[in-house]
Amino acid sequence: MTGQQLNAMPPLRWCIKGILPAHGIAQLYGPSTAGKSFLCFDMATAIAEGRPWFGYRTTRYPVVIVATEGQYGLKLRAQAWQQHHQRPLPDTLYFVIDEVRINHPSRVARLAEQLPAHAIVIIDTQSAAAPGTDENNSADMGRIIEGAKQLAKHTGGLTVLVHHTGKDPSKGARGHSSQQPAMDACLEVCGGEGRPRAWVLRKSKDATDGQRHAFALQVITLGQDSDGESITSCVINPDSAEPVRGGQLTDKQQRALDNYRKAAATVGTTDHQGLFIGLHPERWRAVFYADSPLDSDSAKKKDFTRQRQALVAKGLLIIHEQRYRPHGPSAAAEEQQFTRQLADRLATPP
Repeated sequence: MTGQQLNAMPPLRWCIKGILPAHGIAQLYGPSTAGKSFLCFDMATAIAEGRPWFGYRTTRYPVVIVATEGQYGLKLRAQAWQQHHQRPLPDTLYFVIDEVRINHPSRVARLAEQLPAHAIVIIDTQSAAAPGTDENNSADMGRIIEGAKQLAKHTGGLTVLVHHTGKDPSKGARGHSSQQPAMDACLEVCGGEGRPRAWVLRKSKDATDGQRHAFALQVITLGQDSDGESITSCVINPDSAEPVRGGQLTDKQQRALDNYRKAAATVGTTDHQGLFIGLHPERWRAVFYADSPLDSDSAKKKDFTRQRQALVAKGLLIIHEQRYRPHGPSAAAEEQQFTRQLADRLATPP
């Protein structure tokens, strides 16, 4: 391939812009109580409808949920979603409840033949779709990864593997370490059991990672069973009121936040009405580098990534359409201040 041919390649396709590509393999993982299946169902309906998801643009694609466990729970999730949103499920959302073997090439090919082209296929869960495998064995994990890749290749779409964390959630998805490097995107779902729930973009080959969004599970009562007990399920509610986490800022984090505010007030992005709508990371980076006491660009790069992820994790900033915006009780006031400062800057003659 020549450089000219490389430049002529089509642009990257997204199903959720800046989060999930429309082709390749991805993994969504978290503990069993975090709400992974509910989040996946909400994400699937958004893509199938072409509706924004947590503020991110989506492109409408057919979506297939492969429910390898908990089929009755899937039915209840569908009923809860329809009752809550007061409309039927999108007609491009499909379900597979038969046995699937993601680590058997012939089974993968047989499944792919039944799926629509360019489908977003959600395998819930990875371990149930590959029974009898040793998740810590590199060869067994390699077969799972290759099966996911082949399914994406056959359909021309994206395969999303839903998986669990191990005993130590900080180590990521349960099993062999070859998983994350093989993925085009990784989303971690955390919280549950009394702790605030959130999803975090842990890896994206073509976007900014570290994006974090809180959500809550809203209980929906669907009726009563034969014993007169309530039948319930849940739907996802994005939670914009998540409290700041992590206590006081370190000196490095405070410097990064000060740099953000300086950049937002001078080179922030505004809409057609002149309202502040966020700060692109490259514009923030220039201010951060200029103020950094570190010597090398490589050290500054690592520090910039670390500090901006920390500010998102602490709930002080959120990422919307690949731009950073303030978050928390004072966010609206800060954005109004940035709007005024940017307007004053434009009105002042050079």
